[in-house]
Amino acid sequence: MRLNESSMDKLIGLIETSVKMQMFSTNGPRQVLLLTLNHLDSIRELACTNQLKQSIDLVQHNFYQTFEKMTNGEIIRLRYAMLNYLQDIRVKVTIFIKEGLQRYNGSFVSIEKWAIPYGCEAPGVIRVFDKHGILIDISSFHPISFYKVETEVGSIKPNSPRITTLGRSVFNVNGPTETFDPLFYGQTGRDGYKQEMDLFLTQLMGRGSQNEETDNLDLEIFETSLNNAIDKKVQEEKLREDNILNFSRNASNLSLQNLQTDIDGSVSRETEDILNMMQLLDIE
Repeated sequence: MRLNESSMDKLIGLIETSVKMQMFSTNGPRQVLLLTLNHLDSIRELACTNQLKQSIDLVQHNFYQTFEKMTNGEIIRLRYAMLNYLQDIRVKVTIFIKEGLQRYNGSFVSIEKWAIPYGCEAPGVIRVFDKHGILIDISSFHPISFYKVETEVGSIKPNSPRITTLGRSVFNVNGPTETFDPLFYGQTGRDGYKQEMDLFLTQLMGRGSQNEETDNLDLEIFETSLNNAIDKKVQEEKLREDNILNFSRNASNLSLQNLQTDIDGSVSRETEDILNMMQLLDIE
């Protein structure tokens, strides 16, 4: 099968996005190794000849011999290097969006990110040690998010359980039963985006015949100190504008009154002068 340039670019974008999603979802250095081994296991299942399977087994053996000696810090540096290289890749993949693993802006929702690796402790405990390394105090607090601690550890040896679905085929792995992203409440369900947008458009434009009555779309914003401050500032500006307008009107009215008074005064003086002149003429 031959692909044109456009189809090849889309395929490369799909591969890069899949690799980025898998690397982003890892919760520790060991999962970086496990997802790679899962990928090799999947390739081995697709191999149709013994020669290919032996070649894949050799790759797995060399992988184990190389990366098993690396420290956690070195593996994390490899992960960061790959994510930095792929940070500008934001190809939207339909299957990821349907499974609640990707948002419509191209960013990812990592469910495994909130799972504590095996052998680690969930946040919530503070230990104080003295200068000799002796524990002298323990205090606890409630973490903001909810974490779960892995109870099993995956093996990096050949033909061993990996205890993670990362690295498997994205078309065979079912999405999590509950896709909850603590940073984006209610936005990561399987059909949450589509249902929310459909409901919004239905309320905004209406649906059905023109004779059917539709409810108006009411938008309520929670009261916050920021909203109260903004409302107060708007009211102050409006009151200031009203005061300026009233002052301008009063000043204009006062000017008109003064002008009218001056006109009336000049008219009365002219009338008085004319009457005085008429009296003088009569006397003469």
